Amino acid sequence: MKNEKKSTSLVVLFIDDEPTQHLVMDKVLSPLGVMVIHANSVQEGVDKLKTVQVNLILTDIHMEGMDGLSFLAVLKKDRKLNKIPVVVITGDTSSEKSKLAYDQGAVGFVTKPVQQDDMAHLVRTFAAFGDIYETTEDTDEFYLRKKHKLTTTLAKDSLERNLPKAMANYLNGLKDIYDFSVIGYYEKQADGSFGLASEVGDILLMEDLRKVNPSDYSQVARMLSEADEVFSNDLLRTPSPLLKVWANHYSLVSEVLLPFFRVDDRAFAVGAGSNRKNLAITGFFWGFRSSLFTTREADFIKRLSDQANPILYSLLSASKR
Repeated sequence: MKNEKKSTSLVVLFIDDEPTQHLVMDKVLSPLGVMVIHANSVQEGVDKLKTVQVNLILTDIHMEGMDGLSFLAVLKKDRKLNKIPVVVITGDTSSEKSKLAYDQGAVGFVTKPVQQDDMAHLVRTFAAFGDIYETTEDTDEFYLRKKHKLTTTLAKDSLERNLPKAMANYLNGLKDIYDFSVIGYYEKQADGSFGLASEVGDILLMEDLRKVNPSDYSQVARMLSEADEVFSNDLLRTPSPLLKVWANHYSLVSEVLLPFFRVDDRAFAVGAGSNRKNLAITGFFWGFRSSLFTTREADFIKRLSDQANPILYSLLSASKR
């Protein structure tokens, strides 16, 4: 595939063994003024790096022969090539793959299908950092510091941008696995109340549950004071008359509240293990269903609340590096 010749400040090497992905990348990056160098295999990419200076490498993980993780391992051993930032583009968003890629030196992830706004954000971020070669300081420590800062910036930005999608995935996962009739995510408001940010389910949460004052619901107050999950298998005994009527109307008999902690200004985690009581709860998940919770189900849900969506977990880990 021929490269599009144009004057640009950013030269990107893109490695993928699927021809259609090269067409997609050209379509996405060309309007951004990026010059794309194409390689259909890891070996071809390594060969091109010997003759072409690039600012950024985009690589798929799953390829025939040497895969993206092996490519990262090769770069890591080369004193010159390991200075080039690498962003992994993949449909595999598992926390295990993310950790392996970060351990091998990747500075960020872009998920397939590639979106124009995601790549535009990536290009702007790299432009803000400047050309990694434009410096008189030529030490390994300098490049490691620069890559570390870039990794942290991309991880936090990506986490913030992907949080709504990750939350939706988490809610849908809980609903499907544990048969919730409805489950919602609540965010803390400036006045101390919690507002419903999103919900999934076969029914809608009642109007009075769309903005919650902790003092009106003992189970919410308990969750906040104990910084822990709250399970109930007897909704008909709830202190709130409106909640009792609503639950009875839809034959709902159990509920769960899962705390959501903000770790810092831009990094988030659902649950926080043994450190959770030292963190401020800035949101929570509240779900209702028509069957009782078993002890085993409660244990599994507690585990999920500590790790939540794998994307959140892996990006949070990267932002702490």
